[in-house]
Amino acid sequence: MDAPDPPAKVALVGKAGAQRRLGQGDLPVADEIQGFPDPDPDDVLMRAETNRPPEKAGEVRSALAGDIGQVVDTPTVGLSFADGNSLYAATQAGPVTATVTTSTFVETKTTSNVFGETTGGDANKVIVVGAHLDGVGVGLGSNDNGSGSGAILEMAQALRGVYPKNKIRFIWFSAEESGLLGSEHYVASLSPTDRGKIAAMLNFDMIGSPNFVNMVYDGDLSDSEPIGDDVFAPAARPYSATIEKIFLDYFKSMRIPNQPTAFDGRSDYGPFIAAGIPAGGLFTGAEGIKTPAEAALYGGTAGEQYDGCYHLGCDDFFNLSNRALDINSDAAAHALITLAQATIPNRPATPAPTAQRRAGGTRGHQLPTPLTVDASAQ
Repeated sequence: MDAPDPPAKVALVGKAGAQRRLGQGDLPVADEIQGFPDPDPDDVLMRAETNRPPEKAGEVRSALAGDIGQVVDTPTVGLSFADGNSLYAATQAGPVTATVTTSTFVETKTTSNVFGETTGGDANKVIVVGAHLDGVGVGLGSNDNGSGSGAILEMAQALRGVYPKNKIRFIWFSAEESGLLGSEHYVASLSPTDRGKIAAMLNFDMIGSPNFVNMVYDGDLSDSEPIGDDVFAPAARPYSATIEKIFLDYFKSMRIPNQPTAFDGRSDYGPFIAAGIPAGGLFTGAEGIKTPAEAALYGGTAGEQYDGCYHLGCDDFFNLSNRALDINSDAAAHALITLAQATIPNRPATPAPTAQRRAGGTRGHQLPTPLTVDASAQ
């Protein structure tokens, strides 16, 4: 990165510090950066992680651009918690001069979504089952998102000999970590008529977190702040609430504790609900911190992340709770077969939201052509 001329001020932004300063909850990195008071375009914001266990203090959270999730005007670099904490401590004694050196490359990559669907079932009542297949570039991505991708593959294999009333389409989305590019491309590639043929979308992203809680997307928004129609289109709302109830009724019948989680478009269901397509799904936690009440209900350790290896190289084969994966994949299979055999009313044709139109491509049920991703690495 070229040094600003003249030398720039540097703002050290820690995740918890940004939350306290802005009075908000779990902020995306872009919100932390853009929420910093009056950033100068020449400032460099250094972000350091908090709540990092000591054995991981030297690791830098990978794929900073993916974590930011959108373009920001202020140059931004990431520091390990240890380095960020050391730099912060030094600033308490007075002004500190820091030299920042980065090495960045930008390249264009081509990737594709992966599809599979049942031969039978009503093609006008399609149940899309989705999970993202990509990771952040370090580690195996076992929980994020090998857990969801593996679960829906197991469901697809279990459907041999099953004759669903409604067609089931499995999609392993690519480039989710780069900003939901695979799911955005798919939704935008469909004609309004074919979008109207998708009765529901089920999304499974991280369902095996080691320090898990069982979370159901809050499709009826009963436990959420209001969400704009551009994020959650009115046409998607009634049946999204029904999908949530399917999960809640299952957990109740099995006496399995659960709780709501935000339905704000953060994962691959986002482009669907923005286009008026009902959706729902499960999640077992990422960088959030388990509360004492949750530890009493689910077990695990209070005060630690649901997944301490979220977006880190240690998200490997051992970074999974088999119990969480078993509980949530069973719930996922129940919701899928319930919807696959349900009598579902027709939905009208729906246009893609304006924000989704950047992705061109095919129409109908053809496989989309590979999409292009601009990827940056630091």
